[in-house]
Amino acid sequence: MTTKTKSYVGKKVKIAAGTRVQRAGRTYTREIDTVVTVRAQEAARGGKTRIVWKSNGLRASTLI
Repeated sequence: MTTKTKSYVGKKVKIAAGTRVQRAGRTYTREIDTVVTVRAQEAARGGKTRIVWKSNGLRASTLI
């Protein structure tokens, strides 16, 4: 049985300051608010969604 999730692909999402973000295999904490355009998404554990975007040519992702 499949579940329907909200689609974020192609939409702009605000990443708040203090959010943990993975970029180039490392985990960083955002120091300022950032608006990004979502390139991909995937289901994560606990019913959350991992969104992916490009950050200076590198793949970056976080849970929302």
